[in-house]
Amino acid sequence: MSDPYLINEPALISFSGGRTSGYLLKHIIDAHGGTLPDHIKVAFANTGKEHEATLDFVRDCSTHWGVEIAWLEYATQAPHRTIIVDHATASRDGEPFDAVIRQERMLPNPIARLCTKNLKIKRLEAYARHWLGWKKWASVVGLRADEKRADREVPGRIVPLKHAGAVKADVLQWWNSQPFDLNLAVDEDGETEWGNCDLCFLFGRKKLEARLKLDPSRADWWVNQEDNAPGLRIMRDPSKAMFRSDRPSYRTMQAAVMAGQPIPKGGWNAERDCACTD
Repeated sequence: MSDPYLINEPALISFSGGRTSGYLLKHIIDAHGGTLPDHIKVAFANTGKEHEATLDFVRDCSTHWGVEIAWLEYATQAPHRTIIVDHATASRDGEPFDAVIRQERMLPNPIARLCTKNLKIKRLEAYARHWLGWKKWASVVGLRADEKRADREVPGRIVPLKHAGAVKADVLQWWNSQPFDLNLAVDEDGETEWGNCDLCFLFGRKKLEARLKLDPSRADWWVNQEDNAPGLRIMRDPSKAMFRSDRPSYRTMQAAVMAGQPIPKGGWNAERDCACTD
């Protein structure tokens, strides 16, 4: 059986800044003798809503493993709407996310996922096409064998972890033996606290409530976006002024947690996957 971590075509590794993507990256590096060949590149698309520990982890992986990781951000006026940043200059208060919302004049939602599309997918595509000069490449993502979305066939996508049979327990056990780690705790379900966008609207009630209890102030940015959404465009439907119309607003959820109350249970359709892997 061939090594699932050996990649013999131009490929861009989408590095999310979590333990799973770190595990994937190191196994690909090791499969190629400790150094990535020129036809494999790595990029991290920063939304500005990642935890500081995530940014530190991206930097640490690059330093410890001697691998270059391109830091990408959305910028409305930049060529190809993409800028290259680094750990020191990366946005930390949702600036790229806010820029997408102002440009599109609407909040993203589970149907119109403007954030995933503009902050992640298009930035990686722009980097591969305009910075690397590639016309065709594979997108390498960190989807494990225990994730249902890994089973979905997507043209041009490679999922080495699925083919290697790697699951969440494998990732966590491997990191326990490494000289450094992501400085974020793991909850009772084995999920990383604050992984990906801090209070992503695609998270379910349990995950959002847990994160709000850790730091209610994290909701301030999301509350501000919903409060100002009616000014983005003439709205015939007031529900469009929220990231999701099937659950309470971020202001309501924040207030409940700060008052020591549970988040209201009304609504809450099932959480959905996004393209931001951990």
